[in-house]
Amino acid sequence: GYAPDQPIPYSHKLHAGDLKIDCQYCHTTVERSKHASVPSVNVCMNCHRVVKNAVGTDTPSPWIQKIQDAYDSGKPIEWVRIHELPDFVYFPHKRHVAAGLACQDCHGPIETMEKVYQYSALTMGWCM
Repeated sequence: GYAPDQPIPYSHKLHAGDLKIDCQYCHTTVERSKHASVPSVNVCMNCHRVVKNAVGTDTPSPWIQKIQDAYDSGKPIEWVRIHELPDFVYFPHKRHVAAGLACQDCHGPIETMEKVYQYSALTMGWCM
C-alpha cells in the first residue's frame, strides 16, 4: 500500500485508463532492460507540447507547466520510486514481458490508480 506523494500528481487512471496509453509507451525500456524505467521529461513532452490544459477545461494546468519548466531547464522531475526491490535482487522485466505477463499481474490495476501505490509485496514468496 506504499503510496508516496509525487512532485507532480500523475494520474495513471487518466493516462493508462481513460486515454488507454500503453504502459510501454512511457516505460520504454521494460522490454530490453532490467528496469522498466521512470519516463523522462521528453516522454511527457511528446504529448504535453500540445496538451497544456487541465482535463476538460480551457484552464492551463500548473502541473503541466511544471513539466514544461523541467523540460526547458533540462532538469529531470524527481519522481519517488514506488516499486523498489533490495539491491541484491536481479529482476529483469524483459523476461516477464516476453513470457506474456501483464503489468497488472504484479503492479495491480494500475489503470485505475489516481495515485499509484505498491499493490503487492513483490517478494519471491509472493510471486511463487
